[in-house]
Amino acid sequence: MSKKNFRVDQGLDAMISPSNLMYLNFNGTTISSTNLSEDIILSGRQLLGTWKERITMSAIAASATVDFNVQTQQVLYYTSDAATDWTINITASTDSSATLNSIMSTGQSLVIKHLVTIGSTEYRNTTVQIDNTTDGVTTKWLGGTPGEGHANTVDVYTYQVLKTADGVFTVLASLESYGANTFYFVKRSTNTSIAYPGGYGAHTIDYEDAGDDYGGADAMWSSATDRFTPTVAGLWYFRASIDSYSGATQEGGIWIEKNGTQVAANGHIGAIRPQVVTHLYMNGSTDYVQFKSYTQSATTRGQSAANSFFEARLVT
Repeated sequence: MSKKNFRVDQGLDAMISPSNLMYLNFNGTTISSTNLSEDIILSGRQLLGTWKERITMSAIAASATVDFNVQTQQVLYYTSDAATDWTINITASTDSSATLNSIMSTGQSLVIKHLVTIGSTEYRNTTVQIDNTTDGVTTKWLGGTPGEGHANTVDVYTYQVLKTADGVFTVLASLESYGANTFYFVKRSTNTSIAYPGGYGAHTIDYEDAGDDYGGADAMWSSATDRFTPTVAGLWYFRASIDSYSGATQEGGIWIEKNGTQVAANGHIGAIRPQVVTHLYMNGSTDYVQFKSYTQSATTRGQSAANSFFEARLVT
């Protein structure tokens, strides 16, 4: 653990262990950690002043397994771009003379942070170990799963480690990104008439006209393939509209496909400009969506930007 300086005047109860202490200033009297062999319990006193944490800055890249030694630092900052997804191994010392299990008592917890520089490839932490193993370690991520990395950012991983029994830990993990564009939105449309074959035959829609674009999301659309392929992983919101009218007693509709499989649809009798809305998780690399429409009877329908469009937004 990082050592800390304390000033104690009045108020709060506290417990300070020798391994955690650089010196304690008690009403002007300094107590050095070298004089301590047991934890100090302060009752009815208040800790004042600025708490400082020890940080290690290293010009290396996160890769394979990252050893985080809590007796060396509380914050570890890697300033070179991550080279691959990695495992973080939380332990006590660099020379294995002490394990995290040996320096923590049941019912204690600690918080550490790992700052990771991310380049153009969105690598991330996927596994959490304690003392070189995942046995006895339960990791709970904010949001349920390990967060995706974010290109060209500093990703800050926070781990709260709780010891619940001998060799048994719960780790509460979360990810925040600094320097990332977090707002992605695109809206495109088509003004090109569609010749529907009828018989409920599908027409793949090319929303060829660019519109609103935030975060460079418009570049994720390809009119060569009529696909929207997000390059940022996460939960995306989609809404699409098209003119598919073929008569007051005829059916028309629109649907969304993810990776070639229909995932959301809307169609009804007398449909003029049906819309379809859904949320989809996209992996940021290979997942794509397409938009298709149909009519019951053969017809040609004019389209316009106001009525024939799709929009996509990264939700989280």
